[in-house]
Amino acid sequence: MTLYERIAAIQGELANGGLTPDLARESLVKLTALLGNVNAVVRQTDHDYKLVLLGCMKGNIAANRAKIEAETTKQYQAAREASDTAELVLEMIRSLKKYMESLSNELRLTR
Repeated sequence: MTLYERIAAIQGELANGGLTPDLARESLVKLTALLGNVNAVVRQTDHDYKLVLLGCMKGNIAANRAKIEAETTKQYQAAREASDTAELVLEMIRSLKKYMESLSNELRLTR
């Protein structure tokens, strides 16, 4: 299972509406652990894209045209996907933390 598939599976579990405290804790731990892997992919894909952009700029075309040309490559698409995935993971982590915090507050108030 790829990194993206693992994250999508967790997202699917969270989106199905049956979020329990145990599932929230488990998902939070998994996503936090995967965040380092996602950041490594972001770094690598961004580097790959920058090499393509540099190659386009060395073609002696205007910088804005070089950027547009570089943004049509697979490297740019991979970099965007990685960046978007990192943002998704961070938002899921934040949401799960808020959920856990609200459960904790609810439990505290019922005592």
